[in-house]
Amino acid sequence: MAREYNALTLVMTATLSLAAGAGLVFLKNKEKLDFADKYSLMIETQDFMKDSEIGLPKDPSEKQIVDAYLSLYGDEYTKYLYSDEKSDVLSKVNTSPTAYGCGFELDFDEKDRLYFSRVDEDMPAAKQGFCEGDIIVSIDGNEIKEVMSAKEIMGKQGTKCSIDLIRGGKLISTELERFSDADRAMGVGHEMIGDTLYIRYYSVANGSSEIIRELLENETYNSVIVDVRNNLGGNPEDGAKAADCFIKQGDTVLHYYNGKETVYSASEFVATDKPAVVLVNRESSSAAEEFAALMMQFSDAVCVGEQTYGKGVFQDEMVFKGNAIRYTAGTFTVGDWDCWQGVGIAPDVEVIMDPELIGTDDDIQLQAALDLLG
Repeated sequence: MAREYNALTLVMTATLSLAAGAGLVFLKNKEKLDFADKYSLMIETQDFMKDSEIGLPKDPSEKQIVDAYLSLYGDEYTKYLYSDEKSDVLSKVNTSPTAYGCGFELDFDEKDRLYFSRVDEDMPAAKQGFCEGDIIVSIDGNEIKEVMSAKEIMGKQGTKCSIDLIRGGKLISTELERFSDADRAMGVGHEMIGDTLYIRYYSVANGSSEIIRELLENETYNSVIVDVRNNLGGNPEDGAKAADCFIKQGDTVLHYYNGKETVYSASEFVATDKPAVVLVNRESSSAAEEFAALMMQFSDAVCVGEQTYGKGVFQDEMVFKGNAIRYTAGTFTVGDWDCWQGVGIAPDVEVIMDPELIGTDDDIQLQAALDLLG
């Protein structure tokens, strides 16, 4: 009898253990099960499309599949950063000091031929006779047979490369003298307009604030304009450091959704005390708005232009399937202002202008800034 009891006890113990184990497995996968149940609508939609003969996506790519899922979050900034060799190489070439200095961009056409997709007027490439649409056959005698060949066009300031290209069906042999614009590649350009130092802040790239500080410390000028029009932002830390060149106090606080906070505080090491104007427009976004907010709150600078875009959230990245997912990690604030997400920042002086006029003789926003500086 004792043996039977012991055997029954073992069976019951094992059964309960299995049940407990199954319960733990269920709890561990409950979110997946809930998701599968909630989004069975996707399968129903697929069946409907198939039964209605409307058609289904043909062989969707990995990126399309992941993007379809990420779109459920309703966050325009959460994206799958799928990289491929062609886009990676083109990005490196088109954001290089050579491309900025010479004023061109390259791309591959539908036949995978490398060509000049953009050639800026009055820039070295255009002055040397290169035109939009020129198809590059070879660089320095090396035929363009693979994507990596596009990188051969890059090089040091003053060096030259021979280029064979096709224009209008004719083969032309020519030469490109390389000009380099390292500052522009870092998101900063500059020129003197009279006695005003005009800084075009294209993007808040890593290290861009160091270039701005060097300009402010080494150039001779009586006033400053920092132009963040069409600047889509970048690194909040560099945005804070760029403003730090003008201000002695002021904080940027990154508020993470997981409860953490990161604070970027101004130091007392200003680079200039000259009168300043900040130019903004409706395309000024994120860290560019942060820069403007710091300048408006903690300096005597006047902000001129239009209501900014209104991006007060920041992103982070995680590795996923050999690529990355960029996701919104939190919001940020400047000083005692509320987060401007979806609202934007109003300038001190409003001047409405078509962004296409930036850099032309009809740039009335720039003229308004110059007028304020006297």
